[in-house]
Amino acid sequence: DRLVNTVVRAIASGTSLGKEQVVRLLSLEKKGRKWYGTVLPFSYFKYVLCPRLGSWADELQKNKTPSTTLCQKLSCESDELERAMYNLSEQEEGGVGSVPKVFLAAQRDASEKGKPTSAANKKSYNDNEVRLLPPRVGRSQSSAASASGNISIEVVDLI
Repeated sequence: DRLVNTVVRAIASGTSLGKEQVVRLLSLEKKGRKWYGTVLPFSYFKYVLCPRLGSWADELQKNKTPSTTLCQKLSCESDELERAMYNLSEQEEGGVGSVPKVFLAAQRDASEKGKPTSAANKKSYNDNEVRLLPPRVGRSQSSAASASGNISIEVVDLI
């Protein structure tokens, strides 16, 4: 979804805190898929989280730059997802053990509405991912660089 990509890119490029929050949320998404497979968390990310993030595009357009409010909202979304994934009180039996209630609720809701509950193909599900590339060393242009003149550069590649 283009609105989600626009919002996530703006938050990630706004401040280091914004970038940290985007990476945090995407790390939680990755853990969710690793721990619960790609089917169970799909409906939550596709039909719950993505529309929330996309709804922030209006605020982004009004302010023209990502505000601390958007970073705070993203932090709250990550906090809620983290609680759902790590707190047993936020989980229920899902046939394969305890799973986050939010994943099951989103899957049930999507199923009741006749929406797909898994990605039709891998590309459509992964188009909002961020990939952290390994730090690379570059030549510094500033006097604040290390004595060797090399600095470490971290690259975030939005795909």
